[in-house]
Amino acid sequence: MDSVFEIWVEENDSDISIFVKGELSSFRVRMPSAIPDLITERANGVFLWAWLVVKQVLDLEMEGAGLKKIEAVVLTVPRELDKLYSKLVEKMGSESLKLIQWICFATRPLLVGELRWTMLIHADCPRRSLHECQNAGDYPSDDEAMRRRVQTLSCGLAETTSDAKIVQFIH
Repeated sequence: MDSVFEIWVEENDSDISIFVKGELSSFRVRMPSAIPDLITERANGVFLWAWLVVKQVLDLEMEGAGLKKIEAVVLTVPRELDKLYSKLVEKMGSESLKLIQWICFATRPLLVGELRWTMLIHADCPRRSLHECQNAGDYPSDDEAMRRRVQTLSCGLAETTSDAKIVQFIH
């Protein structure tokens, strides 16, 4: 008997719309716009795409970008997830690369606190002790600050789990 396999893509535009509108609710109160609907439509049913674009919109808002600029950015985001990933990775700097390498090549998942220390370590580090590193000014003061740093440096491609505070890739 021959088996027939069928790929069935579930329609999740309404879930994406609920998510986007919820995440951008404070944004919408200050600047009523069609941006949530634009994100939902351009997501093409890909929740991860919508999540990454919402993060970009919130970052732009925090930077003080206007509605037209935010809309223009949303319109230039590649609709294919692999192209979006490429675009995000291309804009990463050396600190981002270091973060990605630590997450990727660690022999076990790293806790946020461990990653705070590992990000300070490099071959040419002028500091001779952990105390000197803490006082250097580039050490995130707590896990919440490091969580935000992970989000920023990874362009949203990494996150901290809420339960065990482990840093991991989102997908």
